[in-house]
Amino acid sequence: MSGKNRGRPHRRPGAPRGEWIGIVRRVDGGSGFFVPDDKTHEDLYLKGPNLGGAQDRDKVRVRPLGFAPQGRRAEGRVIEILERGIHRLVGEIRRHGAFYYLLPLLYRFYETITVDAADIQGAKEGDRVVAEIAGYNPLRAKVAEVIGPSSSPDVELKTVTAKYGVPQEFPRDVLRAAEALPDRVERDALKGRSDLRNMAILTIDPFDARDLDDAISFERRSDGNLCVGVHIADVSSYVRPGTPLDDEAADRATSIYLVDGVIPMLPPKLSNGICSLNAAEDRLALSAFLNYSPAGQLLGASFSRSVIRVTRRFHYD
Repeated sequence: MSGKNRGRPHRRPGAPRGEWIGIVRRVDGGSGFFVPDDKTHEDLYLKGPNLGGAQDRDKVRVRPLGFAPQGRRAEGRVIEILERGIHRLVGEIRRHGAFYYLLPLLYRFYETITVDAADIQGAKEGDRVVAEIAGYNPLRAKVAEVIGPSSSPDVELKTVTAKYGVPQEFPRDVLRAAEALPDRVERDALKGRSDLRNMAILTIDPFDARDLDDAISFERRSDGNLCVGVHIADVSSYVRPGTPLDDEAADRATSIYLVDGVIPMLPPKLSNGICSLNAAEDRLALSAFLNYSPAGQLLGASFSRSVIRVTRRFHYD
């Protein structure tokens, strides 16, 4: 390479052309990456003015620049913001003199978000709030809901529900469906199940846990082999596809555990009741039996729908 060309941008073979649509992911105050919808294209680096005022998660139209310094990622330039990605966010109110601003929690906003005094809704410095973006250039927000002081013990639970849109309360039709379920295992539910209620079965969970969904058993066989039983609460016997309970559980996807509480996937009547493997209570389960040799070699496994009765509840302490 001649000295006069060293250090100049080099056009890559088959350099990208045209315009692409995709999502912006910000990484700091002056740069980000463009992730194209069309996965046959590569990501592009956006820096400085090439961001075009785009924020994290914005859907944009980008024009690839078609060249990059040798060995580096190709760059692009945002030419149109098609849709803003974040309209509501959770943050803490800060104050500097007579001016208020919002400190986002776990959002990639790198420019100052100001809040007019008329839009503060009584929030004080240090309060966590749910805010709506009122303008993007420059960034402005208005408080939609005051969650509470960041030092309050229950503010984390409220913050999670606000940030991720997870409701703490269940809809009425879901609660009605839960209330219609039995409090105890009914006789008809035992048909076709292995009766393991005389087997020694135990649970091990945190001391304050209420939703106990798995249990174990151990049995030494006459041939010296060890049978380990793993027993999982058979929730599918009570939560049927297409029902309000099933739809709500699918929307929530999982129970969310926090230091000071839990947001359950199923109403308490199920999660803490009929679907919880409480000691001395008959419960429907799915059981797996793993057979091990005295040397610890897995010899085989079997499975069955079962009814169990936990003999004793243990906790980690």
